[in-house]
Amino acid sequence: MYIYNQPLTCTYFYITIKIFFGEGLPSKFNELKNDDLKIADLCITIGTSLKVPPFAYLPSQLNKKCIRLLINRQPVGLWQAKGRRKTDVYFQKDADDGVTFLVKALGIESKLVAKREEKPKLKNKKRIKLNSRSKK
Repeated sequence: MYIYNQPLTCTYFYITIKIFFGEGLPSKFNELKNDDLKIADLCITIGTSLKVPPFAYLPSQLNKKCIRLLINRQPVGLWQAKGRRKTDVYFQKDADDGVTFLVKALGIESKLVAKREEKPKLKNKKRIKLNSRSKK
């Protein structure tokens, strides 16, 4: 894995949102997808099976110059295929370990640690247990 010792500049930045299986995507996703795929310099895919559309197809739709990085326990999707691009990078790690390594290499570990230490802000100050076996 190569880490370039150059300042990073971002023109676009995505903030991830959680979308559960069966839920629709925000309309903004479809509005911006095609333009973003054309101009992206780097795509980082983390912890996935790449089996659920439409996200399963996104890495293959990126422009030819885009570096495609997969941080995953095993290669999936186009990272398994013969004839991958020279700019495809597979980093075999768990999602947490891979991200931790990446932020250390980029010198932004203190920002990650600060984010992890933030306590979630709950509107009604009640914690909801999602485990169906938990006692109420």
